Amino acid sequence: MIDWMDEAAAELMGVVEQLPQAPSPQQMRDLGLMDLCLPEAAGGIGMGAEALARVLEALAQHDAGSAAWLYGHGAAQLAWYGRGVPDGDDDGEAPLPGQRWAWPGFHDVGRHDWPCVDRKGLVSGRLSACLLGQTADAMVTPVRMPDGQLALFRFQVAQPGVVRQAGARFMGLQAAGMADLQLTQVGGQLQCDQLEARLQGLASQLAACVMAMLCGLMHGSLQTAQTYATERHQGGGNLLGWGEVRRLLAVQHERLSMAQAALSSALRALVRPAGDQDAASRVQALLLQCGEAATALATDGVQLLGGNGYMKDYGQAQRLCDAWQLQGLMGPAAQRRQDLLALCLQA
Repeated sequence: MIDWMDEAAAELMGVVEQLPQAPSPQQMRDLGLMDLCLPEAAGGIGMGAEALARVLEALAQHDAGSAAWLYGHGAAQLAWYGRGVPDGDDDGEAPLPGQRWAWPGFHDVGRHDWPCVDRKGLVSGRLSACLLGQTADAMVTPVRMPDGQLALFRFQVAQPGVVRQAGARFMGLQAAGMADLQLTQVGGQLQCDQLEARLQGLASQLAACVMAMLCGLMHGSLQTAQTYATERHQGGGNLLGWGEVRRLLAVQHERLSMAQAALSSALRALVRPAGDQDAASRVQALLLQCGEAATALATDGVQLLGGNGYMKDYGQAQRLCDAWQLQGLMGPAAQRRQDLLALCLQA
């Protein structure tokens, strides 16, 4: 990883640690993080999924909802600019640096019931729980063409035919700004070329980013539990002297180490050629393992704090809710296991 990325992650950590709450979009914009995955030709920094994952891991240690906010924005840019700046992108709707892009939440790119394109090239349908849906300037989403094939569609949210509905309410990822969008004959830009291969590569990139958020969340939960056990005195000493507390902390360290190793493996797999079934199936398997480890670690994090584990001041209960919902960003776990089996049978 390049030195700039290490410096950016360290700078973000410093900003987050000084805040009483999650970083605002303006603070992320000031750090250049909103243009992280925007190509240089479009006024951005031109980094890929690996750099985004590093930033998301650092941010999720403190607030997974803000990390999911940035993930949605970065995922939309990675999807749209997967092959660089498309020809004719300066058609009057080209994005400006700092614009907020929305991306569908809680989905599987290949299987979701996406909005449909009519013969005039206009899109109608419903998009549920879009990340940044409450405040986004533009939206990128897969859509279904008249011939049944998938395409990518980008449109400006502030236009006739787009109704931004009330924000979706979830127990987790509350800072992600999710909302439903209803589309009625909406115009925008379509990308259709070689999309199947691109979506497979995109799925691996997004899986690595979700794994990074899970690792960051696990790190924050473990850090809170360890600090609490060190400072809390009960029964004549601090909680670190209790055998069960030490066992739970050891298991948490083990789970975090496993998840970080899985993330490293997933990031290495991103350099494999698009269409590599072995790499794709391995990344999906690693994501499933990280999701299970994160929910288990967050559950232990709540238990270690006893009754305080449910208090907002410590954030452990919120991390547990966030961990469950982070798992769903790539689709339900049960469905993904069936997809993983299908990939393995094709190998």
